Amino acid sequence: MKCKSLLLLGAVLASLFTAVTPVVAQGTLFTYQGRLNTSGSPANGLYDFRFKVYLDSLGTAQVGSAFVTNAIPTTNGLFTTGIDFGAGVFTGSNYWLEVDVRTNGVGSYTVLTPLQPVTPTPYAIFANTASNLTGTLPATQLSGAVPSANLSGSYGSAVTFNNANGNFSGNGSGLTGVNAATLNGLNSSSFWRTGGNTNTVPGSNYLGTADNQPLEVRVNNTRVMRFEPDTRGLNAGNVIGGYISNSVAQPSSGSDVIVGGGYSGGPNLIYSNSSGVFIGAGSGNVVGPNVNDAAILGGFGNNIQGWDSTISGGQFNSIQLNASLASIGGGNLNTIGYGAGGAIIGGGYTNTIQAYADHSIIAGGWQNMIETNAYESVISGGEFNDLQQGSLWSVIAGGESNTNGASYSFIAGGINNTIQSGAYYSTIGGGSGNLIQTNANFAIISGGQGNVIQPSSSYSYSVIDGGFDNTIQTNVNFAVIGGGWFNQVLTNGSFSTIGGGIGNVASGLGAVIGGGSLIAYSNYNASYRANLASGLSSVVPGGAGNSAAGKFSMAAGFRAFALQDGTFAWGDSQNADLISTSPNQFLVRASGGVGINTNNPGANALSVSGSALVTGSMQVAGPAQVTGTFRSGSEIGTSELPSPAGLVVRRVNSTNVTSGLVIARTDTVLLERDGTHGGFYIGVLPSSGNVTVACMGINSSGTPINFYTTFGNSASGQSQQIYTDAQNVVHFECTFGRTYDAGQHLTTVTLSRYGADYYWSGTLTSTYNQ
Repeated sequence: MKCKSLLLLGAVLASLFTAVTPVVAQGTLFTYQGRLNTSGSPANGLYDFRFKVYLDSLGTAQVGSAFVTNAIPTTNGLFTTGIDFGAGVFTGSNYWLEVDVRTNGVGSYTVLTPLQPVTPTPYAIFANTASNLTGTLPATQLSGAVPSANLSGSYGSAVTFNNANGNFSGNGSGLTGVNAATLNGLNSSSFWRTGGNTNTVPGSNYLGTADNQPLEVRVNNTRVMRFEPDTRGLNAGNVIGGYISNSVAQPSSGSDVIVGGGYSGGPNLIYSNSSGVFIGAGSGNVVGPNVNDAAILGGFGNNIQGWDSTISGGQFNSIQLNASLASIGGGNLNTIGYGAGGAIIGGGYTNTIQAYADHSIIAGGWQNMIETNAYESVISGGEFNDLQQGSLWSVIAGGESNTNGASYSFIAGGINNTIQSGAYYSTIGGGSGNLIQTNANFAIISGGQGNVIQPSSSYSYSVIDGGFDNTIQTNVNFAVIGGGWFNQVLTNGSFSTIGGGIGNVASGLGAVIGGGSLIAYSNYNASYRANLASGLSSVVPGGAGNSAAGKFSMAAGFRAFALQDGTFAWGDSQNADLISTSPNQFLVRASGGVGINTNNPGANALSVSGSALVTGSMQVAGPAQVTGTFRSGSEIGTSELPSPAGLVVRRVNSTNVTSGLVIARTDTVLLERDGTHGGFYIGVLPSSGNVTVACMGINSSGTPINFYTTFGNSASGQSQQIYTDAQNVVHFECTFGRTYDAGQHLTTVTLSRYGADYYWSGTLTSTYNQ
């Protein structure tokens, strides 16, 4: 057992050493208060005490039997217990008290030295002067006024009163059959009666004391309720119920309440200089000293030293000094540390909020911890989770053995996940063994196992969505790994993405690997299994053994190498390399042929079904077959090349009637809805040159409704209604654009609807890409 010492605070032995009045039966129990130190520091916890009385200070001659009391709560070294050696022990001799102590139920007792002398109270000293008087005192030895309390026995002669008024006074304990009307002139209604009183006046009539002495209510001569005056003079007394050793310590304690609870091994105590304190029930609960407006509702061995704090129940929960406005809902061995104001522990077991972690919350769970200065942080539950020192405004939602050391960061759950210090605003969604390292700010690991985002010298903003053993290396920013296994974004691979797969590596700035890699076929060379994207903005969509090393290059399929800038290489399943030889190449290795608009190229290396336009020279080294129209240059039968070149043909669907919604356009002219089912108007942008608009329509009755107008060049925008909703047009074709000037864009749109419906659909042909 560790070295222990005992400092005697005081032993109240009034029931043993003061005179016994004839109207109050005194017991043999007295209260002992002490301070216990262990290894030089105040003890805390539960201890067993054994008390013995000796005739000498060396402890050689014991009187009576030893008294043992177990599981006494000790807080900051202070403890209180009742001691009862029984009747006939304290007869006036000089005694010494031996105190033995051990940890609750563990080991043997340690005898505390030296033995404590048992000293009487002042009134017990006075009573000791009459200890030599025995038998009858002869009347001749009486002189002067003899107090009535000193007379006993029967007296048969007449009694003469020699005083001014001839009055007989006393407490009347020996009188019987006396009418209440003869008592100080008071009638029976002026006394509290067992059958109740009537016509009482609050304030004037009361049950209690008129001086500054406490009032006790007893049952079977045992105290069940005690009412104490306010020693501060603030008219806010204390109420103490339950076990007889429950107490409110003075000085400067008032307006305190102990409703009940307590027992010999664990009284409920409110220490000195504590006001507005409430203990509802339970045993061994302690509040104070120097605590105001705190409450322990029940439980066992709970302790509050912080103002305005609450423990609802449970066992051995503690709110430490200066942790004001804190709360523990229940559970066992939960602790809110020094100065952690406003902190909350909902319940659970051995959860801890350390010093100055203000306004932090542990909802429950087991052995979760919020460390020093990690204020306004939250652990929702789980076990062995740790919010590390200084990790402000951070959250661990649950799981097991997760560690969060960065401010503003979040771990949703899982097991053994870690966010290291400085990785602000980072998130781990779950999984196992995931790690966001120091200064990797704004990083996210959604789940999976063993994924790592390494440190960053600036903001990371990188993401690993899941998978296993994926890594984003040091100083990589804005990178993404979607999942898979053992994929890596290397240093200098910022803004890169790996969608998934196995063993893929992205090292180029802005590089992309879609997935694939690490094919398990034994006949493939292992050195080609990883997809690599090392060029700036290079792309490997998938496959295996591909490398996009050039800037803006792309490699796909199997064993395709786009090594130069701007190169595209796609390899089929042949176990051979397809390697680019110069920049800006488009390479395809397809042993089954390439088909355009056909799924059966046959034996041809390239098969095109449909028209093909070639602007420029084309060289075919070998047979070429074109099914359909193939044109190059001007249209057949014309002498001018089309300008602008190219044509857009597409579907039109308009299901929104919002006014100003554009349906079709050129670079300067807009066809727009007018907010109705059937209305349209033309809008011309400023400085658009000369514009022509020609429309042919038909209404639901089959009547043609046409429209034509021109717009001159204007510095401001222009518009004009084409069709109104009232015209009930159901089909029209409209062509508009700058027909007056050569080389300008022109658009033709054809639209139809069903009846008066708002939904128009049709087609569009335009030289303007839209």
